[in-house]
Amino acid sequence: MGRRKTRISRKKKRKPVKKKLPLGVIKWVMVLTLGAIALSLIILGLMPKSYVAIIPGHWGNDSGAICPDGLQEVDVNLRVAELVAELLKDEGYSVKLLRELSSDIKGYRGDLLISIHSDSCVTGMSGFKLVTQGSEPERTLLAQCLREKYARVTGLPFHPTTITPDMEEYYAFHEIDPSTPAAIIEIGFMGGDRELLTQHPDVVAKGIVEGVKCFFEGR
Repeated sequence: MGRRKTRISRKKKRKPVKKKLPLGVIKWVMVLTLGAIALSLIILGLMPKSYVAIIPGHWGNDSGAICPDGLQEVDVNLRVAELVAELLKDEGYSVKLLRELSSDIKGYRGDLLISIHSDSCVTGMSGFKLVTQGSEPERTLLAQCLREKYARVTGLPFHPTTITPDMEEYYAFHEIDPSTPAAIIEIGFMGGDRELLTQHPDVVAKGIVEGVKCFFEGR
């Protein structure tokens, strides 16, 4: 008789069932991952913290106020604006200088826009003033940060009684994207605050930068 062949039955291995993550969980994972990547790029200096535009008042358009000795407002504004830009770039911000009435202002969308101006050559007057624009609570936060930090760094008093309608209705406020918070600041009087504005523009710039940093840290 022939030998019977023993049949060996092989059990089929069941494939493990892959459980699908809920869509909501997947979205959160993606958000966290992208956030971690963005943070890493910021730390490495490959991605800016925020985008800031600066308008040196009257730059590329006119001289602004002119003192009897020939000191022009536009020169004071531009020097301070350039220093502000340098300091912010060192802090990791992307900064763009815009000429007054530049076509780039219309529809500008960023994290902040600041216009830097100087007050008249009147002697006996000292102080700074500012007006902010944007949705709440950002508008209030921006005003508070700039006012407190600028006063602390420069030692100048806030001078709200000389805020003009031209400041309150500054044209750029109405041309930039509504989502972009903005401010116009008169950094001091070219008469009473001349020494600070012309001999210590680095102090003036630091006051503005400290206000900007305060704003972004508080958002």
